[in-house]
Amino acid sequence: MEETKAYCNNCCGERRHEILHKETSKWKEDLDHNDFIYGEDTYDMIKCCGCENIALRHQSWFSEDRDESGQPRIDENLYRNATVLGIYLDRSRSSVDHSWNYWGMESRRISGGDVVV
Repeated sequence: MEETKAYCNNCCGERRHEILHKETSKWKEDLDHNDFIYGEDTYDMIKCCGCENIALRHQSWFSEDRDESGQPRIDENLYRNATVLGIYLDRSRSSVDHSWNYWGMESRRISGGDVVV
């Protein structure tokens, strides 16, 4: 089986993961006669080699989002089963706490190596 490094929500750190399944989808959109944008989405079902937690990892890149060296910037999102279902409403600010989404999956966005909760 193929392995990768990824953040484990259970272990709370970068860990070795086994890739159980992978799907990649490339896309392209024509803007004008000779102008277009393109990108790629990759979905990996991964299993932590330490705690055996299973998560879904989504990695994507877009032709117009590049780093200083001109390489595509890869965005990464991790989703795991939530132990508590639902969303939390902060009544004082009337906003939703986005650490939980509507499907009861906890999401942690990782971009450029930084974890944003």
